[in-house]
Amino acid sequence: MSGGGRIGFDAPYMPRGCDMRWFSTEEICEILSRFENVIIIGDSMMRHVIGSINVLIRKDLGYGAVTDWNFSPEERFALAAGIKLQGLRDCFCNYQFNVKACSIQGIFKTADVVKNDPDSVVCPPNTIEVMIEQMIKFPIPPEELSRLHDLLPATKPKRPYAFIFGHGLWNDLDLQATLYWLDLILDNIKEKAHWLAPSSGSQSAKAGEGKRYERKRDKTFFPKLFLTPNASGREKPDEWLVSQGNKALMIFEESVGIEVERRGVEHLGTWNMSAQSNKFDGV
Repeated sequence: MSGGGRIGFDAPYMPRGCDMRWFSTEEICEILSRFENVIIIGDSMMRHVIGSINVLIRKDLGYGAVTDWNFSPEERFALAAGIKLQGLRDCFCNYQFNVKACSIQGIFKTADVVKNDPDSVVCPPNTIEVMIEQMIKFPIPPEELSRLHDLLPATKPKRPYAFIFGHGLWNDLDLQATLYWLDLILDNIKEKAHWLAPSSGSQSAKAGEGKRYERKRDKTFFPKLFLTPNASGREKPDEWLVSQGNKALMIFEESVGIEVERRGVEHLGTWNMSAQSNKFDGV
């Protein structure tokens, strides 16, 4: 997936060396139901990830990523009647992600959808839990770490937890700051959830090869994935072209991929899949 690309501007994205297909909402529900909780940790890019998941599990391209149950009675009547009011149009379809004001209406956990608009969730009741903890900068404020700490049970749950991390733009793609950020979060998770510790032999140095790592499937199977930022767009402000431009993004993605592998974390680069695509500024 990370090595794919497009042949021409806005051409279809093609993965390299593997096939890709769209999953139905029912298949997505089945996949998510394998986990006790999918916890997304990171910045605004990760808010877009959980918004996209909500679009899929609600089968709603128009308002699936936002708290449409908070619309005013006038807006809800207009929505049901197919009438486009200014406020509704501002958060419709791609505007759910592109308009800053719509981030206030973003859905941060599926439990809120189940509570306020249960009929909009296609997945069977009480089978999925997806949520985001926004942790942007390093050092991470203690209250943010405390919230994450409280999400984890002290004893091993019946189903695995999955973690998706995303970081970089908020500290100008400073590799060391991102690694400090990730290490602090991983340490915080392991402090509460001892059952997440890798099983013996899951990661060890090969004899005679220094610090080279031998990767094996962790028998505890609590998957961890790191997403690096996507390519910058044509509207990227000029003042960010050195610290957050495409050269910096490519170097950051490659470096993060090497470092997180050493920590037992999978990596998904998004630069190739987002280059040559129509986007606002790449943030």
